[in-house]
Amino acid sequence: ALAFLCGSLEGAAQADEGSRFQGDGRPSQLPSSFHVDLPGNTDEFQASLTCPAEIVEGVRWPLVIFTGGFGTESAQYTAFAENVAGSGCAVLRYDVSGSMAADDIALVSTLRTLMDWIGSMSQLREFISTENVFLAGHSRGAKLSCLAGIADTRVKGLCLLDPVDNVIWTKGRSGFPSGCEVLHDMQVPVAIVGAGSDSACAPSEANYQQFFQAACSPAWLLSFPAAGHAQFLDSAGMGVVHRAICGIGGADDVAVHRAATATCSSWAKLACGQYNCGCTKAMQSKLDSVVKCAASTHHLSAGESYGIWETPQRDDVLKAAVAAVETVEALQRDGVKVESFLKL
Repeated sequence: ALAFLCGSLEGAAQADEGSRFQGDGRPSQLPSSFHVDLPGNTDEFQASLTCPAEIVEGVRWPLVIFTGGFGTESAQYTAFAENVAGSGCAVLRYDVSGSMAADDIALVSTLRTLMDWIGSMSQLREFISTENVFLAGHSRGAKLSCLAGIADTRVKGLCLLDPVDNVIWTKGRSGFPSGCEVLHDMQVPVAIVGAGSDSACAPSEANYQQFFQAACSPAWLLSFPAAGHAQFLDSAGMGVVHRAICGIGGADDVAVHRAATATCSSWAKLACGQYNCGCTKAMQSKLDSVVKCAASTHHLSAGESYGIWETPQRDDVLKAAVAAVETVEALQRDGVKVESFLKL
């Protein structure tokens, strides 16, 4: 599989910059990405890698490791993986045998083993930044990403798709620490995409709003008021069942996938040092304009105090702000209606 991967990379066609999305959320023009099954530890996990088709000499793709929600399979997030790969990131998805019966601590251990495993593949390091990991996840998988992020310095950032802190269903049981609590001490950029449509699968006392409240600076919440909890999954196959259980809201699937893709890819590139933006002066000017209209657009919640701009983290915070602002502006130009909240 590795020889095939490297051969595919060498012969990959360039991605079409004008790719748009089909009704199921997948790019309408392929190949903007390609998919390879990897030889994993079959006793613990099975993994697959979705890569961009375009190779830029001297640039390695950010590595996004994606963890699905409770009772899902990685194949149900194919559209999301293909979209993020088409935007310039390598996306690793995986399945763990017996995950529904396992506690969170055990699954986090498996996730860290997966990070060791992918990092040991020297053939991949030429194309993928395996030493800098960006974790993304949906529902319970987002919570697991938080737990892994606090435990491993290789994790440079997080993207949480409608996260759920499942401690509300596991009170009194060991092995299920709170994802929100660990965010209080997380020192990496955290992006959250929240589905605003009510769902029993993501109760308000454990949903994305609680994660954003717990997150440290820099944190970004992209709220999609009409989206449903299960709309981040593919609309076909078993995704139909999850949608029936958890709801899909009234949002368009394409719009939800665009928002999730844009958030994850921009934040992954930011966390891995590959987000292209202007100089610090230009960033400060951009941020000043955000501050002026914060109440009506990006709901800037912590940057009113300019003390942060005098700290060593100033440039990182500025880049995070600009990445969020530019992503939202691009989505709005495409007609995707979202609400943006920045914590700086």
